[in-house]
Amino acid sequence: MNLNPEPTKHQPTAEEILDHQAMAVMVVHRTLSDTEFGPTTYQVVYNNQSAGLILEPVVEYLPGIVINQELIEINNRYHQPVIHDIPEHPDYLIIELPDVTDAKIDPLTRLNNLSHLNDTLNILADGGLSVGFVNLDVDDLKRVNDSQGHDAGNQLLCQFAEILSSLFPKADLHRIGGDEFEVLMSGRDLTSKIVEDRINQLRQVLTDYNQSNPNLPINVSIGYDFIPQSEFSLTENPSEQDRTKDFKRNMIALRQTRTNADSHMYTEKRHRKDSEEEEINQIRLQRLEQIGKDIV
Repeated sequence: MNLNPEPTKHQPTAEEILDHQAMAVMVVHRTLSDTEFGPTTYQVVYNNQSAGLILEPVVEYLPGIVINQELIEINNRYHQPVIHDIPEHPDYLIIELPDVTDAKIDPLTRLNNLSHLNDTLNILADGGLSVGFVNLDVDDLKRVNDSQGHDAGNQLLCQFAEILSSLFPKADLHRIGGDEFEVLMSGRDLTSKIVEDRINQLRQVLTDYNQSNPNLPINVSIGYDFIPQSEFSLTENPSEQDRTKDFKRNMIALRQTRTNADSHMYTEKRHRKDSEEEEINQIRLQRLEQIGKDIV
């Protein structure tokens, strides 16, 4: 893995993206001060499946956009959009929407998505393997998008996906939201220590990467949990009814383990934020003390 990425490749212009008719794209106007996509609706001003580009406000506000008769919401986590800035029109964004037939792959990072993860959970609920969940949140993505543009944010996400791919099998990797990733590890010989060791390797690789790339560092909050195969429900010589009961019990256990990993990740995220705020307060206090000494 290259810790010193190549110079930024050519970023497509608005015209190049909009002319790519094989791709479903739309343009939205920044109707809110918040530049992150969330449940709140943005104002759609262009849809390459229907009309020409109109860089001026339109009357109607839509909760999503109709493309090929499919309603795709902007914040749909199964079809994660790729966001581009329009340098010549800073109040607008271009949204690339993935082909709905490629519903298991994140179009930006080419990792698996949440839909693929749910399919895998259905398989793992058979209970024959130990399972580890590693949940990851890329810190400060919104700040990067706001200060350096969405293309820089996209570059950050893709670089992180490349780092993950160097440490974990591609089949285990998922981008499940804008800044959220998840590694779903499984195996007969998988142990909690193996999961912990792999996380420690990831932390070291990120440390090395950030030392080489101080202008666009990748800071990540991580949480994990593990469930051994012995904790799954496996009835001997099961009837069809027994299999159904085992599946339901095992799915509950898997989802609880995943929830635990998510909780641990957010705990680390809060600790990181608290530590940063404490460090800032210490710097401010030192400056005030120095100002006091200078006055005296």
